[in-house]
Amino acid sequence: MSLLSRILSLLFVPKCVSCGERMDEGALCIKCKFLLKEVMEEPCPNCFHAYRCCTCATSALKTAGARRHIKLFPYVPSKTENVENRIIYTLKKHNYIDLYRFLTDELSLSVAPHLKKGDYAITYMPRSASAISEYGFDQSKLLAKGIAKKLDLPFVVAFSRKGNKKQKSLNRAERKQNAEETYSLKKGFSPECKRFLLVDDICTSGSTLAKGIELLKSKGVKTVMPVSLGSTAYQEK
Repeated sequence: MSLLSRILSLLFVPKCVSCGERMDEGALCIKCKFLLKEVMEEPCPNCFHAYRCCTCATSALKTAGARRHIKLFPYVPSKTENVENRIIYTLKKHNYIDLYRFLTDELSLSVAPHLKKGDYAITYMPRSASAISEYGFDQSKLLAKGIAKKLDLPFVVAFSRKGNKKQKSLNRAERKQNAEETYSLKKGFSPECKRFLLVDDICTSGSTLAKGIELLKSKGVKTVMPVSLGSTAYQEK
């Protein structure tokens, strides 16, 4: 190791993005990585498959035409100290390369069994302009680009977004209305692929992803498979 590398390693000691424990390298310490793997292997209450293998979709996604929704873990906003929640909070505020590499690797492993190579393109639901201005990046875009690289898929920017109202502050009906008013296809968008992966970091009611699915299908896309890190399970009647 060079003198400069040694100095940098002393000044910028890698820490776990979840608990803050000092590490040699990577995004998560051994304990937090184990805890996250446990969460990903928890059974979905609907299909009983491990969450990372679960393809259950919310009613909003089903109505929009999505038969499958790929996710890694359940997301319960009130459980702020859970490792998966701390990862999500970090993901939204910091562009940590090691964290994105780890998450895109895990998502790619879950997505790959559902693809025929060369059959899909990948796009994402864009972040608000105010959040991009504040933090300097769009987390869903970075996730989508990482999966595209890992699985050798075309990456496409399909959507525009206006307004800065945050979905998390709205109830279910308001989320749907906000998604309708916020997202549109980019001018001149003409998809070459007829199958898409559609990435968003978190799925709650599914309204944002559902709007993306509807917009893509309006342009002749046949299949849209939503992909997210976490999904909030609603009790649906």
